Amino acid sequence: VDQHMLKGYHFEKKLKHKIGLLKQMVEDGENRPDIIMGDFNCVYASDPTRVESFLEGQYKYFATVKKGKLTKGDKDKIRRWNLEPINFLIKKGYQFMPVEDEASKATSLLGNTIIDHVFVRKSVLKRYKNVSVKVIPHFTPGQTPVFSDHNPILLTLSP
Repeated sequence: VDQHMLKGYHFEKKLKHKIGLLKQMVEDGENRPDIIMGDFNCVYASDPTRVESFLEGQYKYFATVKKGKLTKGDKDKIRRWNLEPINFLIKKGYQFMPVEDEASKATSLLGNTIIDHVFVRKSVLKRYKNVSVKVIPHFTPGQTPVFSDHNPILLTLSP
């Protein structure tokens, strides 16, 4: 999807599908998950400055994919692709759980960004005193990864 996002390959349809998958999970009443975590293919962080930095990196990447300057509309698509799924989960009562040492950590080898995230239902968080999300170093930037182009994340909930 990312490679074709700016080329007019039904962006709205693909974003709607991305959000639709999340809707299926969280709008299932009593079966909605307490924790949603994994590869969202969305750059995000708790620090708005870091988010903007990640988005700037996305703009540079997509400018090379497009082989030209991005339009305001292109940048809007990139911003929406990254932020709408996150904002949707927050609106639905999930708390974004940043990784420890967020300012210096990365989960994605590509772009040195954080695209693997954890969301916990706010009602569930009340049961725990200590909640942490750690990045487990798996690769070194500049080296070929052995198993994945992502560092795993570990969620710990302690009463």
